[in-house]
Amino acid sequence: MKAIKSKKILSAVLAVAVLLSMAACGKKDKEGEDGEAEAEAAAPELIAEYPFGEQTVPGMTSDDSSAAVSAKTVVTYTYTGISSPGRAVNDYVSLMTGEENGFAVVDREFVMSDEPKYGEQGSVLLAKSTAAGEGDSGAEGEDAQTEPPESRLMLLDISWDESGCVIVTSEAEGEISQPPEPMTMHEAQEYLESLTPERLGLDGDSMDDYDVFTFDGTVSVDGRACVRMNVYSIDNVQQSNEFMGCYLMSLDGRHLYRLDTSTEEIIELN
Repeated sequence: MKAIKSKKILSAVLAVAVLLSMAACGKKDKEGEDGEAEAEAAAPELIAEYPFGEQTVPGMTSDDSSAAVSAKTVVTYTYTGISSPGRAVNDYVSLMTGEENGFAVVDREFVMSDEPKYGEQGSVLLAKSTAAGEGDSGAEGEDAQTEPPESRLMLLDISWDESGCVIVTSEAEGEISQPPEPMTMHEAQEYLESLTPERLGLDGDSMDDYDVFTFDGTVSVDGRACVRMNVYSIDNVQQSNEFMGCYLMSLDGRHLYRLDTSTEEIIELN
């Protein structure tokens, strides 16, 4: 799919016409019983813009003549008939994170993160800061001078698989933040040693009964670079190092996993 942008005036006119027809009452030639509206094959660019209150952002469009989109609710857009959904999302994310639109790729806690791999299936969350009431006259009088505007985000929650892609638009309170400085291997080990054995699924009251061995380099878990550490018990008759578990700490310090070395299963510890 080529880079997503509004290239055809005719497509834009058709998009507006379809949006108006969706808002009209009693026009069953474009709407089904459940209120869904689908594009004709000749006009795939159904959603020219996504509304956020009184603001709008560009919608994801398609050059695919077989593409169609249905609006199941006022905030959910389902695209079908796209020959390469992953590439379509990649192009759309590039458009929305450009200087003109100003969105950022974030995680579920609104911390800026790297883009995912745009394979056969996946998801990505985009966010853009906007003060509450932006575009409105806002509060009047003394309150308008003393109360700072509420920090809000416009969100584009995008998922895709072989059948197409879904874009959910919403708003939320919050701010986009930068990721913390990555941990060093020494800092990761110190953090693990500061936890209680119970937190790690181990026996005892103190990590003083355990030795932590940190491996060089990192391993990737869920797209996150992690430090690998083995924990050994020294609280035994032989006073020898008895292997107790393998742990993986993300470099941002926000995710801790335990690796089952017998099954290779990775479990995130809450």
